[in-house]
Amino acid sequence: MEQRFTDKVVITTGAAGGIGKAVAKRFYDEGAKVVMLDVKKEWVDAVVEKFGMDPERVFSAGFDITDEEAVKNVIDEVMAKWGRIDVLNNIAGNGGDQMDMEEKPLAEWQMVYDINVFGTVRMIKYVLPIMKAQKSGAITNTSSVSGMFGYAGESAYGSSKWAVRGLTKNIANENGGVTGVRVNSVAPGWVNTAMFQKALDDYIAQGYEDPMANVTLGPLGRPAEPSEIAAVFAFLASDDAAIINGSNILCDGGMTLG
Repeated sequence: MEQRFTDKVVITTGAAGGIGKAVAKRFYDEGAKVVMLDVKKEWVDAVVEKFGMDPERVFSAGFDITDEEAVKNVIDEVMAKWGRIDVLNNIAGNGGDQMDMEEKPLAEWQMVYDINVFGTVRMIKYVLPIMKAQKSGAITNTSSVSGMFGYAGESAYGSSKWAVRGLTKNIANENGGVTGVRVNSVAPGWVNTAMFQKALDDYIAQGYEDPMANVTLGPLGRPAEPSEIAAVFAFLASDDAAIINGSNILCDGGMTLG
């Protein structure tokens, strides 16, 4: 595999999840030193062991992305270990339960936003100054097709992903050529992960006998594999995407074509 990230330091949040671990592995396979963050360190360590990663090129940690001090501390640890941060992949997220807007407890709204939106904000807040000092860096946030179209039952999750997409464009406009930092977002459609299975389970709970009847896959006829989404993250962080800034890359297999 091409080694586009040799000696680059790459942070991935949600690194024990379906997309997150695929993204971390992709950058590792391309030569990066990978920082793998999730709620529990043992979750990440299990991924490191599964993939047979060299511990010398991995920094793993468990942290609470809703705790600003915890975010600051883990970034300080990364800097103490490797002295730079070249790529930030904001993947940590929570879909909440699919239900009608008025039935969703406010506490769940707040949880979804605190992870998906403010978790992304916290990471960028502490990584961006480092990248600006370096005069280089790439940040890729995770939106969703639900952050581009209004799907029933996804009011909290979908609106949080709209917010991430807007945040991406604002920060990209503040940086780019001025600081050397590019900021983009990725909008997956259905991906073959535990979140996809949870969505199907939620549809059953809402009364669908065949949950797949409520799933549009588009002309490719299948959900994406996490490795396919990981390839997009790697492209956006690479020099091959040097002109791409403030973009939202739709990765849905054509499900939104109508």
